[in-house]
Formats: sequence, structure tokens, C-alpha cells
Amino acid sequence: GGASNKGVRDIGLVKELRSLNLEGTKVDSDGVKDLAPLKKLFTLNLNGTKVNDVAAPVLATLPDLANLHLAGTDLSDDGVRALTALRKLE
Repeated sequence: GGASNKGVRDIGLVKELRSLNLEGTKVDSDGVKDLAPLKKLFTLNLNGTKVNDVAAPVLATLPDLANLHLAGTDLSDDGVRALTALRKLE
């Protein structure tokens, strides 16, 4: 895929971003840390990425996140439990 952790760093600067599709990219949990400033993010697709439990606490800080796609990632049940803080998650 196209995007990598380096590219995600720049995306984190777009604070008004509402939707982000990183499916099948090289982004991993370190890259997800750079998404923390995206407090208005509503939809995030991480299907088929190297994201694991390290990303869960960062994802849990995105208050508007309602659509989160994690198929084919390395997120365990513990990681998923950490996402229960996301009140808008569908």
C-alpha cells in the first residue's frame, strides 16, 4: 500500500479531518500515534494494517470516532476492550 508512518505524521496536522482510509497501507501502531490530534475523526479504516494493541489507547482518545474498521489487524481482545471508551462507536 501507499501510506506509511511518515505520511501519517503529516495527516495528523489536518485537525478538521473527519474520515481517513488507511486500508492495506504500511501504517502500524507507531503511525496511529500521530493520529491523536484528529479529535474530529468520525471514520477510520485500518483494515489490513499492522496495527496492534499499542494503538488502542490512542484510538480511544478520539471522541467522535463512530466507524472504526480493524479487520486483518493484530488487535487482540484486550485491545478491543480498550476501545470501550469510544462512546459513539457503532
